[in-house]
Amino acid sequence: MFPWVAGWAVPSFGHVLDFEDAVRRMVKVAVDDQRQIKHKKTLPQVEIPHVGTARSIYPNILADSEVPQSEKELKRLEDDAIFLMMADTDAPAQALAITLFHIVNNSNVYDRLKEELLTIPDPNTVPTLQQFKKLPYLTATIREGLRLSSIVTTRLPRSAPDEVLQYQDWLIPAGTYVSMSTYFVLRDPNIFPEPLKFFPERWLLSPDDLRKQEKYLLPASKGTIGYVGQKDVSMAWTMMHLVLGTLIRRYHLELYETTERNVEMKHDNFIDQTGNGLNNIQVKILKQYY
Repeated sequence: MFPWVAGWAVPSFGHVLDFEDAVRRMVKVAVDDQRQIKHKKTLPQVEIPHVGTARSIYPNILADSEVPQSEKELKRLEDDAIFLMMADTDAPAQALAITLFHIVNNSNVYDRLKEELLTIPDPNTVPTLQQFKKLPYLTATIREGLRLSSIVTTRLPRSAPDEVLQYQDWLIPAGTYVSMSTYFVLRDPNIFPEPLKFFPERWLLSPDDLRKQEKYLLPASKGTIGYVGQKDVSMAWTMMHLVLGTLIRRYHLELYETTERNVEMKHDNFIDQTGNGLNNIQVKILKQYY
């Protein structure tokens, strides 16, 4: 109710408030633009910005007559936008940082990944996403980074409201909430031998075996209401390919005043948190290749 009090009591929280205000302003601009298009019939047909099959979210929501009006209310749109921005920045950034740590901290992984990345010709350009996605060891490294990052470590309650579920010998009544932490799946030694070891080779499998293994790669849940970063076409998947691929290809990095304590989970705060004051990863650039 009084966000300025929280910003005053915890100054660093002021950045979050500024971020939320900026998102609200962008949502209002999108709503106002759509209203102008709707009410000014004399305006020319407006092309909705898109790349490939992906289209801008809010112009499509506001223009779609099948979307209920309650889902087009400004407060609802603001809340959805803030949640979307938080979910697609905070957790993926953490997964990116933790994965980079493990790459640099494991010389065998680092050397093999570097060798694969340098097979892309023309070192003076940034490769495209499609070029990066064709590199099997880079993709395996990202999968392993997502596994050890865990991302969403809290319990996520789920229920089947209209049907009885059977799990092994148990019948779960309709509407019963069931929850677990994906953290323990991703570190189950029966699924991932030596689960605390950063070992991308565990993902270099035949297509059938990989499909079976990927069933257990759920750093942020699964299914239709799973986290937006889990699909191959997601922003997080894209970001990890582009950022990690470009950094490792362009620079020779070395950890600086950073150890495994900086990525060791100590607290569940929806996403995993390190010990106090340890949630940072520092590297030195020893060499730039181009």
